[in-house]
Amino acid sequence: MRTWAIAFALAIACGRAPAPARVGGGGPVDAGAEVFPDGGVIGSSGTATLFVATSGAGLVRAADGDCRGSCTVRGNSIHLAAVPDPGATFVGWSGACSGTGACDWALAGTASLTATFIVVPPSAQLLVPRPAGGTNEHLALNSTRVFWTQQGPTDAIWSMPKSGGEPFKEADTSALSLVADDRNLYSTDGSALTSKPIGGGAAKVLFTGGFISGPALDETGALYWTENGGPQRGTVRRFQGGAMTTIASGQDPGALAVEATHVYFAQFDKAQQGEVRRVPRTGGAVETVVVSGRRYAKAIRADARNVYFRLSDDGFPSIDTGHVLALSKADFSVRTLSAANGIDRFQLLPQLEVDGSGVYWNWNSGSPPYGIFRADTDGGRVQPIDSDSDTPWYDLAVDATAVYYVHGGAIIRHPK
Repeated sequence: MRTWAIAFALAIACGRAPAPARVGGGGPVDAGAEVFPDGGVIGSSGTATLFVATSGAGLVRAADGDCRGSCTVRGNSIHLAAVPDPGATFVGWSGACSGTGACDWALAGTASLTATFIVVPPSAQLLVPRPAGGTNEHLALNSTRVFWTQQGPTDAIWSMPKSGGEPFKEADTSALSLVADDRNLYSTDGSALTSKPIGGGAAKVLFTGGFISGPALDETGALYWTENGGPQRGTVRRFQGGAMTTIASGQDPGALAVEATHVYFAQFDKAQQGEVRRVPRTGGAVETVVVSGRRYAKAIRADARNVYFRLSDDGFPSIDTGHVLALSKADFSVRTLSAANGIDRFQLLPQLEVDGSGVYWNWNSGSPPYGIFRADTDGGRVQPIDSDSDTPWYDLAVDATAVYYVHGGAIIRHPK
């Protein structure tokens, strides 16, 4: 297969029910608490100091003032309430308090606190609220359910019907990546790849290694992943029918995607040479598809016509870090699908999904608005699915009828 080389210029980059959140004993509200909006001068009264910030459409209300953006609140016993703007939802505190109730603080000394608000479009559904003291991450879908990991205060993997309903705890464990079919849930924490029956049953370790990326499933139920650490580093592997095969070795692989005939994977070698490579699904010759210099693909997807990828360069600033690029399999031309998002900066969690007719991505830095965006596979009809001026937006999944994503730690389902 013909290889496409890309040159890039360098620039700068980079509990489910609401409950009161009480820390430090609470007690009566100090009516004399001072509020200093917009990062103003800290007051002199009181033994407790809270550095307060807001994210999204809302404010924090204290005894004698409101805080939007940032402020410092001092007092002996501080009571704070989160007040969302019309149409917005308060998804929780982080820092000194947690949960979605009031924050009461009476400890001497200083602490920091953030109130996060999101705007859920009228057509969308807030499927899973942000857990108190934690967040939701790492989405996966099968034909009927959505799966996710809860990070903090107790790590777990959960699932629920796609239309909403009672969450079910699949496992008391953490995971960096999930994928599911209608029988099994596959997960990895980076060093082990496990499988467990959906809805109950014991987990089984399929593979142990280091720096495991993926996994991904094809339409036959075969499971693929890459390993770039451990005793047999540098492999692309396939598991089906109880048998594991190595379909490529001697690589420096990372993110991967599977289409009808090939597995595409990111390559970033010790000389810091980035590429996108491919290998037949059952093994064979490894081919280079894209040469990307000192940048590598942190997200890859593929369909019958194109290979989609987002490049990143940890530690090296770049103009186009994180933009969505599409390589045509027909004429090897490369298009930037996310050009309408404007100037980019370093994207910490660049993600991609495809569904046959469209490409979906998140946008977290550079030029606002931020959010979840879509384009036709030929680059036409670029439009936001959901966007605002706040961040982050991440953990994207798509099925035939809806787009699922995490905003402010809450899982949103947005019909197409």
